[in-house]
Amino acid sequence: MDRVPQSRAEDMEQLLEARYHHREAGEIDQAVATTDWVCSQLDTWGAYRREEQLYREALTWLPERSAETAVITHNLGIIAQTRGEPAQAMEWYQKSLQIKEELGNRAGMASTLGQMGVFATEQGQPAEAVPLNLRSLAIQIDLGSPQVPINLYWLRRQRELLGEERFGEILREHLSEEDAAAVLGMLEEDSGS
Repeated sequence: MDRVPQSRAEDMEQLLEARYHHREAGEIDQAVATTDWVCSQLDTWGAYRREEQLYREALTWLPERSAETAVITHNLGIIAQTRGEPAQAMEWYQKSLQIKEELGNRAGMASTLGQMGVFATEQGQPAEAVPLNLRSLAIQIDLGSPQVPINLYWLRRQRELLGEERFGEILREHLSEEDAAAVLGMLEEDSGS
């Protein structure tokens, strides 16, 4: 049987129809999975308003305190961040973090804390970002996560923005002397210095 080629936009329309049918059939997991796939493509296209609309709609299908809700609220934070809406982005990130903390999802917590640190750094607030990336780093080290170098990158960036002295002060405000020295050692080791 021959298949008629169709555009990516036509593919998206078919997926949106499948999403609708999954939802109507009570197959929420499949509807959310389809939403994620469609939103990933919309994000690639820069169609952030439509992406936000679909995620907000999916939130109405889910329990307020579920793993899926935490992921979607994190994604809504990224959308708001990309669109230059800092207050909205932080609100979504805070909500996502709270749910992940309640659920004990440490990997998710590390992800959201790290993203909040990146966001604060990009907003010109590296002093506020350091504790966020430190918390994320501690969780990732404890979990043996391959994401550790990402936090080290952002901590190095924050050190550059703050200067050695201020960065060191912030480390000592949040860590023991021994842990602060360990973080500084990791930053040097990871940077190849």
